[in-house]
Amino acid sequence: MISIHKGEYFYSDGIGVSNINLDIKEGESACIMGPNGAGKSTLLKILVGLYPLSAGEYLYKGIKVDAALIKDRKKIANIYKSIGLVFQNSDIQLFNNSVRDELAFGPEQMGLSDEEVKERVDEILRLLKIEHLQDRIPYHLSGGEKKLVAIGSVLTMNPDVYIFDEPFNGLSPSYRELILKLMKSLKDSGKTIIISSHHFNQLKDIADKIFVFSKEHTIDRSIMRDEWSKFPSFTEFFDNL
Repeated sequence: MISIHKGEYFYSDGIGVSNINLDIKEGESACIMGPNGAGKSTLLKILVGLYPLSAGEYLYKGIKVDAALIKDRKKIANIYKSIGLVFQNSDIQLFNNSVRDELAFGPEQMGLSDEEVKERVDEILRLLKIEHLQDRIPYHLSGGEKKLVAIGSVLTMNPDVYIFDEPFNGLSPSYRELILKLMKSLKDSGKTIIISSHHFNQLKDIADKIFVFSKEHTIDRSIMRDEWSKFPSFTEFFDNL
């Protein structure tokens, strides 16, 4: 479903990612790990079609996602409908005047009927237990509430792939548990999930594979579930590598 071969991305002042090779099958859950600044967030933006590779090849469902496709508004719109990204910083994702408007924005851009948009928004409000926030201004919410609304704005679009960039950062244990439960539900429904996170132990029952970044901005190794499942924690597993 998702494949990158010898992928490179360069910023004007340095390397974003280098020599990236990965494959993620439909319905798989992948965790991306590594030190801060190694290129994890850059890779996620490449996967969602925000950044074109400087070199190498990225295929999504057999379609080559490159600079030419990204410039084609109609073609890249199909990618945006199919892949949803929940940013690490919720503030840059929320811009509407109410939570309800925030959840409705994506489906409206997809051209859905008013009735279907309302149905989707109502369903996600119930699912995330945020009905009481629907008339609130998003930037007035707490950090955890903002994160739920950001996730909800992706859920209402019902993409095939969900990408989460450090979804647990700064959240209370209760919000972490709620988001983790949501991820498990998405996995059980057959969605493809990609998560960049340092909370490895929480994700050990969700992830099918792990891609580990090095300080050199490349994926140092990939690890399958059967390699870590016999250890009680990711920490112990990595200590035994």
